Amino acid sequence: MVTADAPVKLDQELKAEIEAFLAKGKNRFEYPSVKNFVDKAVLKMLHEVKDKENTKHKVLRSGSHRE
Repeated sequence: MVTADAPVKLDQELKAEIEAFLAKGKNRFEYPSVKNFVDKAVLKMLHEVKDKENTKHKVLRSGSHRE
């Protein structure tokens, strides 16, 4: 179920670090806003977690997992 965007509060120190990162060089073009940066970072992390889980399940199914 997809719902409308709801505001998410960021830690002020984290937001300040993101803003400082975005102010450097080409970062401001790749990530035009804090929201855009957070969206891309979370999406990347979700893909990495899913890939790691899929790899783990493939190893377990193949029987080549060593404990």
